[in-house]
Amino acid sequence: IYTLSLHDALPILTAAVERARTLLERAEHGHADANAALIGALTIALREGVEIVLLVAALLGLVRKRGQPELARYVHAGWLLAIPAGLATYYAAESVLSGMRRELAEGVASLVAAVVLLGVTHWLLGQLGSKHWVGFLARRMGAAVSGRRAAIGVLALPFFAAYREAFEIVLFFEALVRDAGSVHAVWLGAAIGLAILV
Repeated sequence: IYTLSLHDALPILTAAVERARTLLERAEHGHADANAALIGALTIALREGVEIVLLVAALLGLVRKRGQPELARYVHAGWLLAIPAGLATYYAAESVLSGMRRELAEGVASLVAAVVLLGVTHWLLGQLGSKHWVGFLARRMGAAVSGRRAAIGVLALPFFAAYREAFEIVLFFEALVRDAGSVHAVWLGAAIGLAILV
């Protein structure tokens, strides 16, 4: 059996510790490619944006089908109000996560995003497909337009639906910014995705 004396092992151990320390420092200060962040932000913006577009279109169709097309402006107002609420959430999350170390902030944002996605996926699977989803929206819209506060109900449904998507976008974008270290690439990807959606 080959054994090293303490005198011989000390330089080998010191070199291994220094190499590990160098690798950890490189990982601490290193970032992913900005192009990957741009493509990730573009993909997220398109995916979540398409969901919002389909949802708003379904709500507009339901309002018109119920013979109250004048309530369509409240549907539009609802999803439009979700935009500044989503931006405010982004800046609030930025201020909360800015004091954390990069790895911890990425981990927190990723875990919250995973929990939100699992919850939304579980809820969507519970709706058993698009027919039940549209039926669910129709029931909610029917309850909203039949009450005395029709405008508030019609405004609240698209707001919360769009804000839920905006919240997911915030979580994913925070993780992308922390990983890539380039907020410009993330915003550029989001802008390109928005332009494609428009």
